Amino acid sequence: MGPDLCPAKLSFQWQRELKEKFGESFLVPRGTDIREQFGMTKWLERNQVITSLDLAKRDDILPGLRLIEVKGLGEAPGTVLLTPNEKRVAEDRRDCYWLYVVANCHREPQLEAIEDPARLPWHEVVKGTTTTWT
Repeated sequence: MGPDLCPAKLSFQWQRELKEKFGESFLVPRGTDIREQFGMTKWLERNQVITSLDLAKRDDILPGLRLIEVKGLGEAPGTVLLTPNEKRVAEDRRDCYWLYVVANCHREPQLEAIEDPARLPWHEVVKGTTTTWT
């Protein structure tokens, strides 16, 4: 599991509030901590990590970041729709963008993880403001 992301100014506030209100301990790594560990990320060892959006978008510090969009289908097969913004991000971040499709949500959910969905053929849907990936 990856880190929880938030604005940099809120990282330590979130850490404190999660401890005070829920008794949960979260690690908040800093860029200097990661550089001193030669790029190794502490959330490979821990499940509860909070980091800033600014730190997460630095490829030199967090090369393993995975951007995930999750879509659900009541039945399988089905059509997955992406908003124009989701499509743009998929095209811009092909190196780390994944589409997780959960099919058969009503019966036996099945997960399909699709790396770089921008490589798939797609076409615009006239109705609404979505893009269909087929």
